[in-house]
Amino acid sequence: MSDFRITYPSLNDPSDNLALDFRDTVPPAGIPTTLVISPSGRISARVIGEASYNGLKGLIQRAAAEPG
Repeated sequence: MSDFRITYPSLNDPSDNLALDFRDTVPPAGIPTTLVISPSGRISARVIGEASYNGLKGLIQRAAAEPG
């Protein structure tokens, strides 16, 4: 995260405890997975595999525009 200057919240789960909590949302074989959470707390988008900057930017903008 520091190498790429990532400033948004990100979780690191080396013990896989969080992964187990999300097993119904993110299939274990779908790691890495990025979840975009809307301001209301809803999962607005899910990217399984590599996420691009431009792709994430669009998903975040769409999530931010969702009605609360």
